[in-house]
Amino acid sequence: MRFLICVALLPSLLLAQPAEWVPVPTNAAGTLLGTVTVGGEPAQAGDWVAAFDETGVCAGATEVVLNDGDSFVSLPIYGDDATTPDTDEGMDGGEGFTLRLWRSADGEILFYPDAMEPAALGGWSATNGAPMPGFDDPYEVYNFAWDGPTLTIDCPPAAVCLAGGTFNLSATPDNGTWTGPGVFAGFAGYLFDPAEAGLGTHTLTYIAADGTAASCSVTVSDSLEPQIDLPLGWCQADGPLNLAPFATPPGGTWTGQGVLAMTDSTVFSPLFLEVGTYPLTYTVEGSCGGTATSAISVYPSPNVPSIIALQGLLYAQGVAAGDSIEWWVLPEESAGEPPFPMGYSDSVFYFPSWGDFFYVEAINEYGCSRISTPLLVDGTIGVPALGIAPLQLWLDARGQLLSSTPLAAATWFDMAGRRTAQGRAPFLRPDGPGPFIVWAQDIQGRTLRMRLP
Repeated sequence: MRFLICVALLPSLLLAQPAEWVPVPTNAAGTLLGTVTVGGEPAQAGDWVAAFDETGVCAGATEVVLNDGDSFVSLPIYGDDATTPDTDEGMDGGEGFTLRLWRSADGEILFYPDAMEPAALGGWSATNGAPMPGFDDPYEVYNFAWDGPTLTIDCPPAAVCLAGGTFNLSATPDNGTWTGPGVFAGFAGYLFDPAEAGLGTHTLTYIAADGTAASCSVTVSDSLEPQIDLPLGWCQADGPLNLAPFATPPGGTWTGQGVLAMTDSTVFSPLFLEVGTYPLTYTVEGSCGGTATSAISVYPSPNVPSIIALQGLLYAQGVAAGDSIEWWVLPEESAGEPPFPMGYSDSVFYFPSWGDFFYVEAINEYGCSRISTPLLVDGTIGVPALGIAPLQLWLDARGQLLSSTPLAAATWFDMAGRRTAQGRAPFLRPDGPGPFIVWAQDIQGRTLRMRLP
């Protein structure tokens, strides 16, 4: 008989709420009534809702009740026991609280209305267990925001060899099925067999238990001998060059000086390189893969030119002998848009138009260029005025990167060219002795690279 009772209780134990969701019943209580939804859909059988006070103490917890397709909750929320002043059992009169929902399907905990606002629902009161004023409508909807489970899939490389053997297929959550040419269920999960799929490009699809799906493409070839078609050169002061479009088949690995593995791409950056030529190697793994090597040159970039104003004229300065220049203009009312060339290449610009931003670009024999910071010509004083402040970087005492203009992004590298940190504000110096090089971009699209201790 005891065995039968244990078996009967086991399903409910498996669906029990989290261990910390066990309130302490007291002689003071008020009940919250409402309709519970998750991502706009009714909560599921086995889901639990709990109330937490401003200090994070669970003051009440109950399982949702399903009725005619809707999900309701009748949640007793207990007050603090006045006879135990050293222990916080629950709510004080008028205290705020938040709700949490535990999804029995996957154990995920959701917050209402916001995890960062512990007193978002205010006005708890002791009503001898009756519905509390303001929380007494069973049709008041408490919707817990949820975008559904995050579906991720682990596919074979984008290009595989016909004789390359099988590949494991996996996904999170792992409660679904894989379909597609060459897909079959193995002893420990799903596999993809290129030989079974045959030559060509195939779509592999994963369908989770809730119906959400994700796909990937795999190209099966007789051989994966790689090919490289790099540009002849890259300017020293230019940004990173995304290497993906310059090699086939996809899915290989780049190596060589200046190669950096970014968050979602592999790039060639001349940031740490001297002027010269550098071999890059592309490797495709597997029994029918291989390697290919090609070279790319790093060309010198010209000096950054500047503009000075004198007696109504604009002068281009800092331009090296042999470099050509080009004047650009942007009307003030179009600030934020790209400037356009004026077809004027003399170092002195006559009779500028008032209320415009002017730039000067220097171009060297390699075709590499640098552009000045803009200068706003202000007609109210009859001569050109100060321009927009140049991008400057420095560190405060806490190691936070500060700038003369608002930053959009910043990436940190060590002196070997390895990326150590990347992100958005606040931009903090990486841990370690340094020095580091920071590559920053402001909201105007200007970039600056400099060494910081």
